[in-house]
Amino acid sequence: MDASKLLQLQTAAAHSHSIPKPLQQSASSSKSNDSASSKTATPSPPVLCCSRCRRTSTGSSGMVSFGTNLFYCSHCASMVGYNHTG
Repeated sequence: MDASKLLQLQTAAAHSHSIPKPLQQSASSSKSNDSASSKTATPSPPVLCCSRCRRTSTGSSGMVSFGTNLFYCSHCASMVGYNHTG
């Protein structure tokens, strides 16, 4: 088999795959659901996750911030020697 036939075969194989369908709903139906749910939903406090042990906490109670959107739980903060609460 010469190189040109091999290249044609590879090109045909690469372009014969079907395009996968998106897993999300269409834009029009998701927009209508979002607007309906936003009227009845109440805002909830953020859920923070410890960067070391992955414990979660609602709000900043018991969490130590050590960077932008980075937190340790109080236990992990004391384990790594980081007790700054600011």
